[in-house]
Amino acid sequence: MTSPGLVDAATCLIRAAEEGRRVRDFPAGCRPSDMAMAEAIADLVTARRGGVFGGWKLGGTNPTARKKAGIERPFRGRVRATMVYESPAEVPWPDLLRAVVEPEIAFRLGRDLPARGSDYGVDDVAPVIEAVLPAIEIPESRLSDDHVTGGLGMVADQGFAGRLVLGPACLDWRRIDLAALRATLAVNGRVVAEGTGDAAMGTPLAALAWLANERIAHGDSLRAGQVISTGSLTGIQPVAPGDKVLADFGPLGEVALTLLVR
Repeated sequence: MTSPGLVDAATCLIRAAEEGRRVRDFPAGCRPSDMAMAEAIADLVTARRGGVFGGWKLGGTNPTARKKAGIERPFRGRVRATMVYESPAEVPWPDLLRAVVEPEIAFRLGRDLPARGSDYGVDDVAPVIEAVLPAIEIPESRLSDDHVTGGLGMVADQGFAGRLVLGPACLDWRRIDLAALRATLAVNGRVVAEGTGDAAMGTPLAALAWLANERIAHGDSLRAGQVISTGSLTGIQPVAPGDKVLADFGPLGEVALTLLVR
């Protein structure tokens, strides 16, 4: 039986999402106290909102980011299908609950990763990848910028899952060293950040393996066709109305986003 505290916390986040607003805290006595509770809230939000999901987002795949957030392991969130865009994308800026972007490396799976007798490693997940895609995540938060819930609140809020813009699929991705792959993020033609693929657990493939094992531990599994964005290579960057954003991943390709002004 789900505890009243979990239900109240999940209801708070669901109402905020559906009403397009942000809250500073959970109801009294419902603030997540550890990772298990935070993840349980996120899972309850998923179950109660329903709908079709377009992929997964990972966060905290960089140890520096985890330390800053005060959490001990990476986290995940579901991206709703209506929030997945193809590059070049146009997203209305007023619709955003949080106006920030970050470049990420995403995978589309060609086969399932079902439960088995041992954990998946990098060499196990690589063969099931159908394509690698350059991506821009727009992480959104149902919690306000001055929220008092810390990193656990972020985990409970689907890891701040929001929108995902996907660039062209690269099918011959094995020619690319994903750990060394450099991404630059430009806003209105000016480079504002850059990073490399090793920011995601040393290699994005390790991040994918982590999610595969995490899903199995929760009685779930990754399936063919799912898209997984493996974590920020640069950290979040703020954007403003009318901005044109371009993430350049070199041999992997580019992904573009314009924030429309209504």
